[in-house]
Amino acid sequence: MDRSQDEIISGFYAAAAGEKRWPDALATLLKPFDAWAITLFGIDLQMGAVDFSFEAGNSPPEASIDYIRVWHRHDPRGAIVQGMPVGPWGSCHHHFDEGFVERDPFFQQFLIPYGGRWTSGGNVYRDERVNVVMSIHRGPEVGPLPDTELPECERLGLHMGKALSLWLSRRQREAHAALGMEIVQRLPQPVAIIDAARRIVGMNPAAQRFLTASPLLRDNAGSLGARNAADDARLLIALRSLRLFESDTHSPDRVFLGLGDRGGNRRTGLCLLRLVPSSTMGAFGPDALAMVMFHDADSRPHPDSFVLAAMYDLSPAEARVATALCAGEALADIAQKQKVSIHTVRSQVKAVFDKTGCSRQAELVGKLAGLPQIAGESGASR
Repeated sequence: MDRSQDEIISGFYAAAAGEKRWPDALATLLKPFDAWAITLFGIDLQMGAVDFSFEAGNSPPEASIDYIRVWHRHDPRGAIVQGMPVGPWGSCHHHFDEGFVERDPFFQQFLIPYGGRWTSGGNVYRDERVNVVMSIHRGPEVGPLPDTELPECERLGLHMGKALSLWLSRRQREAHAALGMEIVQRLPQPVAIIDAARRIVGMNPAAQRFLTASPLLRDNAGSLGARNAADDARLLIALRSLRLFESDTHSPDRVFLGLGDRGGNRRTGLCLLRLVPSSTMGAFGPDALAMVMFHDADSRPHPDSFVLAAMYDLSPAEARVATALCAGEALADIAQKQKVSIHTVRSQVKAVFDKTGCSRQAELVGKLAGLPQIAGESGASR
């Protein structure tokens, strides 16, 4: 390690004392370990929910949202880490060979498309309420963390555990909702979180700018509303179709609609995602909410992969392929850029066609280029 261990460790204790941000303390580990990302993940053992999460590196906020909303349920690494005592570290390549990785949806559809691949980590703190996992993530081109560096990780993990003990003893427990809202704030896409009564629980700066400039939508005294009465009624119906007041497992998990005059020049597309505590690790609090993603084709002519994934239930890998197809990229170029085989890309293209209801690339491009006109009437999708 070319950065002194004492400097790194002192950063842990500075973060515990509130003198430094946890992401800044974790960032000191990126270069020494040639890491794509460093994460610190705390799970509330009593509630089975996320208590806190800090990260540094190149993992985008969209990855955190996707992990909390969907992919934590498919992560094969979780069971291994849960069975480890506090102290020892392990690496994913000791448990999953290349054959497994090539077949596993978590790696192929989520982790690798976002830029990760190799993970080494361990439990660095545990008490009767919380368990904390610290992990070092490396990209596909770097290779796994050498086993010779694991003892160094364990020494750093020992100090991280002591620092966390100090930090947890002095902090008042914050609401679980703070985690999900904090991640939403970092998203580049305009996103708002609303409750069943359309009250805006939180939104990021991009959404604030969107609503301020939108001729169709508005922040109506703290509630999300449409400026046109017909659009406002359709927005309310779409939200009600998510059945946020009910625990019915058959309720749709997303609904999308287009607002505005079909013959007009301005159209806005909305995708509403159902956020239920039991399926989002409690990251947005104890109540069911809806995440609203906005799309304006006039200001964003090219479809955003995160929005596509939300609207059509695409995996991150499938959404990137769809975006590349819209940009006119050839399958071979997509495979080379994504560092996967042409066979994998063809499989992902087939999945994209199946989920979007298209049969040809030209049809797909036309459909995704007109996102605001998706389902001229509100429609739900499982």
